[in-house]
Amino acid sequence: MRNNMKRKKRSPHPKWATQHRLPGTELRLFNNKYYLYEVSSRWNPEKGRAQKITGKFLGRITKEEGLVRSEKRILQDKVSKGVEIKKVSVKEYGASYFLRQEGKIMIETLESLFPGQGNLIYTAAFLRLMYQSPIKNMGIYANESFIGDFAGKRIDDKVISALLRQIGSNRIPLVDYMKQFIDGRDQVLIDMTHMITYSQMMSMPKKGYKKPMDYRPQVNLLYIFSYSQRTPSYYRLVPGNIKEVKAFALSLKESGLIDAVVIGDKGFYSKPNIEQLKTEKLQYIIPLRRSSSLIDYKPIDMPKKKGMHGFFEFEKRFIWYYSYKTTGNNVVTFLDEQLKLSEQSDYLQRINAEREGYTIEGFRLKQHTFGTLTMIYDAQYNEEEIYSSYKSRANIEVMFDAGKNILQMDCSYMQNEHALEGWMFIHHLALQLYYKIYNKLLQTKLLSKYSVSDILLLLSTIRKVNISNQWYLAETTKPTQAILEKLNIHIT
Repeated sequence: MRNNMKRKKRSPHPKWATQHRLPGTELRLFNNKYYLYEVSSRWNPEKGRAQKITGKFLGRITKEEGLVRSEKRILQDKVSKGVEIKKVSVKEYGASYFLRQEGKIMIETLESLFPGQGNLIYTAAFLRLMYQSPIKNMGIYANESFIGDFAGKRIDDKVISALLRQIGSNRIPLVDYMKQFIDGRDQVLIDMTHMITYSQMMSMPKKGYKKPMDYRPQVNLLYIFSYSQRTPSYYRLVPGNIKEVKAFALSLKESGLIDAVVIGDKGFYSKPNIEQLKTEKLQYIIPLRRSSSLIDYKPIDMPKKKGMHGFFEFEKRFIWYYSYKTTGNNVVTFLDEQLKLSEQSDYLQRINAEREGYTIEGFRLKQHTFGTLTMIYDAQYNEEEIYSSYKSRANIEVMFDAGKNILQMDCSYMQNEHALEGWMFIHHLALQLYYKIYNKLLQTKLLSKYSVSDILLLLSTIRKVNISNQWYLAETTKPTQAILEKLNIHIT
């Protein structure tokens, strides 16, 4: 006899979770944790079918405790039963909770290197990222946020100022912390920028080289960015009159880089720096200035691309290349013909506009260099990998933009070098927190739609309410919840 009975589909979830899935509810799995939501359906005339409507969050389900009801639902039940509610206060919770969860390794490392102060250091970094708070206002913001409760001690300007001087007086544990985020087999991006400082009590600030007409004293900030971990790994402050090439060798030694691929910018090339990289047995990819005597431009002038060794496609553009050796170094020159046409046009427009320094003679001298990019390298990469690795330098430029535009770390009013070092370490941690969110956006392909600041603002709207000495998670809007779900962020 034919059996018309349909076999019941077996749930992929364990019974201890599914037994709480009552009619009108839906079970969801986030980060290996189960959550229960109200669910209903509504007819959608445009689609010609019923559409699921997700309702209120009911609670979290654990094997040990079963359904742990949400604080909001508990509060609603109390109100419906006529329980008197007193002493109401509200604090920011969403960003505090999320970045505490994401920064567990950072906090543990800080606490091991700065016993009893790790949470306070982390809290200062959070306040700098979240509110761009100056030292004098950190106590105010800490009281308005749950991050202040996590710090473990009262926060005010005196506490933070003393903390900065203390941690900045000994760079060894700072470097030990940074080494935890450097992988010896990594690609690392190296660059240097400057910070204006208005202190007259330090010897480090000097007139710099970046802007000849800018006579304000500055400190140079050298940074290493880990490409595989996508996070700032190491920084070092050097006097404002020290160029990149001079700061490079000592920074390599202090950072402890071993067997890494160092990707610099054009300012890092010098014979001493290349020798230092070879001595440290580090692989490297360093661009050369177009005027460098190491570059052989003759193959570009050969007809029908006979001087080229090959081509590849990069971001929908075709890049030609030729490789050679000079003075014992590996060199590769790339030609981007679209860029060449653009640079030629730009130069001719400047001649046409009679811009000073632009002549037809100059054009003829430079035209074979337009659209080119040349690298000196020692890495086990082919030409396409060398090119794409160098293009990854956009990551460190994004980091500097975040540091200057969001954290405002391009200017300092610190009055002594210990405080400046401590303040810079706080900024370094804040940048790492910034990348916790940046990488979430990158992984979920939402970076073109939302910025890190957008997500911080969104998280800041998630609050907890203290009613009669008990904290409850306040309501969140459906659009907020939808964005958090896309990012796989769940606040409990």
